[in-house]
Amino acid sequence: MEQQNWSLATYCVAPHVAGTATLQGARLTDFGGLSVPIHTSSTYKVDSAEQGAVLASRKGWPELRKDGSTAKDEFFYSRWRNPTVAAVAAHLAALERAEGCLLFGTGMAAISTSVLSAVKAGDHIISQSSVYGGTFHLFSHYLRESFAVQVTFVNIEDLNTLERYIRPNTKVIYVESPSNPTLRLVNLEHIASIGKKHNILTIIDSTLATPINQQPLTLGIDVVVHSATKFLSGHSDLTAGAVLSNSQDFLKQVLFLQQTLGSTLSPFDAFLLARGLKTLHLRVSHQNNAALKIAHFLDTHPKVKVVHYPGLSSHKDFHLAQRQMSNGCGGLLSFELLGGREDGRKVIEHLQVINLAVSLGSVESLVEQAATMTHSQLNKEDLSEAGIDESLIRLSVGIENVDDLIEDLRQALEYV
Repeated sequence: MEQQNWSLATYCVAPHVAGTATLQGARLTDFGGLSVPIHTSSTYKVDSAEQGAVLASRKGWPELRKDGSTAKDEFFYSRWRNPTVAAVAAHLAALERAEGCLLFGTGMAAISTSVLSAVKAGDHIISQSSVYGGTFHLFSHYLRESFAVQVTFVNIEDLNTLERYIRPNTKVIYVESPSNPTLRLVNLEHIASIGKKHNILTIIDSTLATPINQQPLTLGIDVVVHSATKFLSGHSDLTAGAVLSNSQDFLKQVLFLQQTLGSTLSPFDAFLLARGLKTLHLRVSHQNNAALKIAHFLDTHPKVKVVHYPGLSSHKDFHLAQRQMSNGCGGLLSFELLGGREDGRKVIEHLQVINLAVSLGSVESLVEQAATMTHSQLNKEDLSEAGIDESLIRLSVGIENVDDLIEDLRQALEYV
């Protein structure tokens, strides 16, 4: 039989089933290996001075495409492009149904570079108020104070009337769905339609959903960012970020800024991310089911005031979740206690199986108190605007036995 030269897109997407796509991943090797090799070289030999001049001037820069092409003449210097990183980016692009993907050293590097590629001094950004603490700090301090970018934070309840916040200089609408840590959802098709109507770039942080549960580009959103540190890698052993889009022009803007700032992903971390993506569908499926079961337990506990999880029928965005999140509502939930901040501290400090630590999306379950840890940059007024109660506990569900996690929560709640 004649050997076919299948592209990485074929390995990633051919069956159009998420499970197969994650498992078949990036295979950048000439020797039949099933794992992507780590290309450690920082620089690459060119065939001629002319070719070197073209690559150095970036005039010959390849299209950012999801077929994962890795021709030798695409690589010049690893801060610009690395074979291992490019292969893993192609894998993630296939999962997210994106035309291209750029990988970064952290999630915040991905967020900041994508936003800075779209705005300049004097421009205006609309952002929902309930966003990750690092994003809030970037918008409210660095962009406003150091870059003279105007930022309007909008309560998620007001996004239905988003158009009244649009100004002539509005360049970006930034959303997070599900939001961290309140687990509110945004109607992505509605946001996308407004962006297209007014020629405004729409960006979503889809970290909590993962491509298994939600694919925003198919709903009309322009740009998807991920903290790949979380669910995509899944093992608490790397930091990474991703920017994905179907716009070649925007991806090139992000690429050139990334090359200038130097916020690239190392080939070693790219290799670890490739390993994590292979089991993404298995982990997320377990976490979807376990988080829903834990949410039901907490929802009926007498010491719990409210549970934030869009898989609960009592959640404000339950019906939107059924339409927008295809396979489940993710492995993150949060809940508030009747007794306030001090009771929250007692609970998280008496857990025995669940780990007291920031971050999320790991195989290990992690818990934290948002007001004092991940969102400590927010003052009381900002916390209130974002809907974050001082007692709110954020729980990232791992792959442990769900009954053990429920029992751990039960015994810890006895201390309040």
